[in-house]
Amino acid sequence: MKVLISRNELLDAVSTVSSIIPARSTQPVLANILISTGEDKLTLTGTDREQSLFINIPAEVEEPGSIAVGAKCFQILSALWMTPT
Repeated sequence: MKVLISRNELLDAVSTVSSIIPARSTQPVLANILISTGEDKLTLTGTDREQSLFINIPAEVEEPGSIAVGAKCFQILSALWMTPT
């Protein structure tokens, strides 16, 4: 998967989707955010099995694909991206 997107839009979407991710779960997959591509968009999906949240971000999709990434990884990256250099 290869996409070009706005960093700020990604950070906002990750923050919103992370809010639905359970802090603890007996199913580790629920701690992930599913990232998938569509035509000219990137979709982030989170769930706690009772409710789900989907956010679409406009994107230039060069190579389609999908991946599940731990929400905690995004929180760490968000903190690094927000740190002034």
